[in-house]
Amino acid sequence: MSISRRWLSFWGSALLLLALCFLLRAMGVISDILGYFWAGFLILAGIGLLLSALVPSQPAPERGSSR
Repeated sequence: MSISRRWLSFWGSALLLLALCFLLRAMGVISDILGYFWAGFLILAGIGLLLSALVPSQPAPERGSSR
């Protein structure tokens, strides 16, 4: 079982967004971390769903093929 590149990109982006929210909170720029994080998370989830619907996935190569 392999993890898709899209899946890793999505969760990597979510973690970066959360880290950015914590950084801005520590700097005193924002006060409500989860309010900003969940809004950004929902935006990223929507973009991910749209991209997965628009970009066709490539079929896995057959076992035993010479490629």
